[in-house]
Amino acid sequence: MRLTSLLRLTGFHTGMRRGEILGLTWDRVDLKHRLIRVTGTKSGRSRVIPINDPLLDELRRLPRHLTTDYVFWNQETETRFVSLKKAWATVLCKAKITNFRFHDLRHTFASYVQMGLGDLRATQVLLGHADPRMTQRYAHLSDERLREAVRTLNGLPGSGTGQASG
Repeated sequence: MRLTSLLRLTGFHTGMRRGEILGLTWDRVDLKHRLIRVTGTKSGRSRVIPINDPLLDELRRLPRHLTTDYVFWNQETETRFVSLKKAWATVLCKAKITNFRFHDLRHTFASYVQMGLGDLRATQVLLGHADPRMTQRYAHLSDERLREAVRTLNGLPGSGTGQASG
């Protein structure tokens, strides 16, 4: 898998910030227990993110290098990546995608976790937000998910047409 695809996959499946991903070292990745320990966060508090199957498969395939502990490293310079701007712009251009930032993967992660789980607190913990209001700004619900929420009212007492509610 190409590096930019793997970075996208990591962002999508963890909700980690770009800097957190680029600074990730192998000592904070526990493949056996399927966990990533995120340190050096924007909030200053570390957090633990579970590794799901698609990400686990790709992380297991990643080569490790003797001279760097970084998970994502530049094979030309044998150092960590500090920026993705050029590679990210190239990927978006090839895919004919406009107005999409790497950080948007974090919003996508939050939205899918929230729609799948419906637990704002869990989403908040995974993102590392101190304030649930910030998590609410990240976790956007799809129109279909909102339709599903309203459909849960079908068949409840007082939900039929022509019935007065008390």
